[in-house]
Amino acid sequence: MKKRNYNKLKTKAALFTGAAATLAVSATCHAQSSDALIDKLVDKGILTANEAKDLRDEADKNFNTAVQAKTGMPDWVSSYKLSGDFRGRYDQISGDNNALVNRDRFRYRLRFGITANMLDNLEAGFRLGTGDSAGNPLSNNTTVENNFSKKPVWIDTAYGKWTAINSGGWMLAATVGKMDNPFTVTPMVFDPDLTPEGFALQGSYAFNDKHTLAFTGAGFILDEEKGNVHDPAMLGGQVMLNSKWTPNWSSSVGVSAFQILNRDQLTTNNVA
Repeated sequence: MKKRNYNKLKTKAALFTGAAATLAVSATCHAQSSDALIDKLVDKGILTANEAKDLRDEADKNFNTAVQAKTGMPDWVSSYKLSGDFRGRYDQISGDNNALVNRDRFRYRLRFGITANMLDNLEAGFRLGTGDSAGNPLSNNTTVENNFSKKPVWIDTAYGKWTAINSGGWMLAATVGKMDNPFTVTPMVFDPDLTPEGFALQGSYAFNDKHTLAFTGAGFILDEEKGNVHDPAMLGGQVMLNSKWTPNWSSSVGVSAFQILNRDQLTTNNVA
């Protein structure tokens, strides 16, 4: 009886190993395809739930080891993700005011970034983006002009993040650097392309699978003044209740408050 069980396990392992070897072409393909194959083997009764869990753990371990060997990624980096996008656009500026000069502009935006997940729930990332020479904080669009001149690339985000708690329905994470806006707001409050600089603390508690209470607190530096110790800054706080009532209907309700400190330092001479 033990021999038959042993042979059965060997057959299961061989089936999975052979299939997983052909599926491990990329990180995304590997994760999705191997999970689907394991689920199918469980449905067919070939694997038990515990055996499926063991195979998933072993497959992930072997795959991560292979990726680290191929890419030279250190063992303290558990995964990484590349992201990027390109957008082209045409702007026409016109109006009824005779003092306004009508303009036609061709513009484009290019962004590229890397996010690395590390041991001890650490994350680091950066994103580079194009933009006109003024370094507009609200846009990565570059205007086609100046006789085929080379275009600048700016730091769009550069941050470190530590998720201190992520269990039992609780989540608590701290972020420092230049980041995507941690607050959930409409474009009437903050431009979607704004990437503030400073620190943020985000947390949440899931009451159940439908309702989650989330909170965010942040302090952003608006400028650094060499001749004054009182730098202009902004503080913000937000509390939200996120609910998912049905697969197609969800809601978010909350309250936010923001305050600018030392606003008298935000002069044209200090801040472009």
